[in-house]
Formats: sequence, C-alpha cells, structure tokens
Amino acid sequence: MPYGYITKLGDKLTREHVRYNNRYGIAIAADIYYAKDKDKNAKYPALINEGLEIREIDFQNRASLEKAFAGIDTFVYVASKTYSVFDRVGELENVLAAMKTNGIKNLVAMSFIADQEDNPFVMSPFYGYLPRRLAGTDLNYAIAKNSLYADPLVPYLPELIERKGLIYQVGKQAMSFITLEDSAEAMATMALNKDVLNSRRTYLLTQRRSYTMPELGAMGKTSAPGQLSIDDLRNAENYLEVK
Repeated sequence: MPYGYITKLGDKLTREHVRYNNRYGIAIAADIYYAKDKDKNAKYPALINEGLEIREIDFQNRASLEKAFAGIDTFVYVASKTYSVFDRVGELENVLAAMKTNGIKNLVAMSFIADQEDNPFVMSPFYGYLPRRLAGTDLNYAIAKNSLYADPLVPYLPELIERKGLIYQVGKQAMSFITLEDSAEAMATMALNKDVLNSRRTYLLTQRRSYTMPELGAMGKTSAPGQLSIDDLRNAENYLEVK
C-alpha cells in the first residue's frame, strides 16, 4: 500500500523501516525517525556506569548476533515479544547458530509455564519446542520457566474493577505469579551458578504461594484504582523449584 513519508531526510535525520506480525497475524509496518548523531548508549547510563557494554542485536539477523556474541562465554536468552511462532523458532535457531560460531557453550533460556501439549496459548508450540531443541545440543544450559507475570495486574486494576471480572478464567484453581524483577534476578543467578548452568534442566520461577480468583478479587476490592502495588503480589524472596 503506497503512503507518504512524514518528513524528508537530511544530514541529521535518518529513517528506519520496521515490520512485524502481531498476535493475530496482521502485518504491522512503520517508519522510525531518529537523529543520526544520537548516542544509543545514552539510553542506558546506569548500566554503562557499572562498566557494562551495550551491544545491539536483531534476533532475525544472524550476522548481528554473531557480532554481538563475540568474546562472551554465557548467553541469557530472553525471547522477543513476537506472537509469530515461526519467527520465534527462527530467532532461536539464529541464536544457536551464532553461539556455535562464537564457541559459546553456556545458555540460560527463558520459557513460560504455558508449554503443555493441550495449552491453547498462541506461543505454546514454541515453549514446547525450546526444551526439546536444546536437549539435542551439546550446550550447558538451564531453562527458566516463568509463571504468570504479576506486573500487568497493577495497571490492569482499573479495567478489572470496571469489568467486574478477572482476566484469568480458571475457576477455583490457584495460579502462580512472578514479577519481572524477580525473574531477571533469578536468571542472572542461574547464569552465575555453574551447577545450575550445567544441569540441562528446567526450573520453575514462581512465588512461595499461589492465588485463587477470589483471593485476587478480594485484593482488588481493598485497593482503590492505581493503589495496588507489586509488593502486594510478590514475596520478598524468589525461589527455584526443579521441574
């Protein structure tokens, strides 16, 4: 479909075209304009101040992965947010190929609890593929299987109150949650633990307790919109449970 550009390019302005498929398989395309002299590292001053190096990657571009992986011995793979199973499988294959090119033998891979054979979640096939694919390699690896993310419950609270219903229709069953912060800390810990890293096993990341729908509903009723915090949904200590 033809369209006009927002503005002309110049000495200080460049344009990048991006395209991806959303969760419904609809192609989304856009043009991103940014300054040519922009220092991309400036977005991560806290990391840079800690002496960390920022490397740009594109999961769909194997050459960019091979360049970014140079000189490292362990890779923590947090998948992209694409809802295309084929794209996700392709990016995993690119990661494994780039690791092989650079001689990287250690991997921590993020997974998700929705990996059952009969799970209708759109990305469930990928999470079923991941452990089987890694089992066929000679890598030292550990898979971090996240439970449901607690973080979205906070911004969703006003909508849930308005709908008078919760987004998880699981009846009387209890659900386990994990926060993004705890998940990140757990995966970093796994990458630094040689016994875990060499185990070639799956680890479930979750809180100490699970919540039923009535319990989550009661938590929402006692909080005004916007007042529910992550601390209401998390425990101070995260733990690993072997599958």
